[in-house]
Amino acid sequence: MDHQTPEWVRDDATFFITICALPRGENHLCREVVGRSILDSVIHYHEKQKWFCQIVVLMPDHVHFMLNFPDVPTFSNIVGDWKRWLATRHNIRWQENFFDHRVRNEDND
Repeated sequence: MDHQTPEWVRDDATFFITICALPRGENHLCREVVGRSILDSVIHYHEKQKWFCQIVVLMPDHVHFMLNFPDVPTFSNIVGDWKRWLATRHNIRWQENFFDHRVRNEDND
């Protein structure tokens, strides 16, 4: 799946992103140490301005985000680096790639 941001998308666009762990249906993420590490890493990326997180929802086998990204041509590398770090640290097996949708509002459709 191509995550190249089209030129017509505004720099301040918000994306709804879902990232799934495998196998689905098991609690990989909502355990105390893993969950805390995931949330801390989201905050770290926000503070380092790799992304700007409006909300994160941690579920047992997936995570939802509403994110903005700095002016970068693609955010796949940012999300991929985040997934790799967590996979290495907590032995999380992530589903390949992720799902993203640009969020529309009354100013942009």
